Amino acid sequence: MSDSEKKYDAEKVNEVLAEETVKFRDKLAMTTGETLTVGDTRVALNALEDFMNGKSMLGVLSPNQKKLFDLWIRRLKKLNDGSDKEND
Repeated sequence: MSDSEKKYDAEKVNEVLAEETVKFRDKLAMTTGETLTVGDTRVALNALEDFMNGKSMLGVLSPNQKKLFDLWIRRLKKLNDGSDKEND
């Protein structure tokens, strides 16, 4: 299947985003005692949406928001490449 023929499964994308967010939240709390807020997640999600639409908003992300954004991007790239077999 060519790149242009790939279809994104919205349910799988949501699953990946939720899974990575929970893992990041728990690791952050355990290692630093910091709390990932709903607001942090929303800002990172807005940045992801902008990124997917070819815009850039990375300059306004806090370090934790940027880390979450980066985790999502890495995992979604794996999903897109077909190398994300973690939940299959």
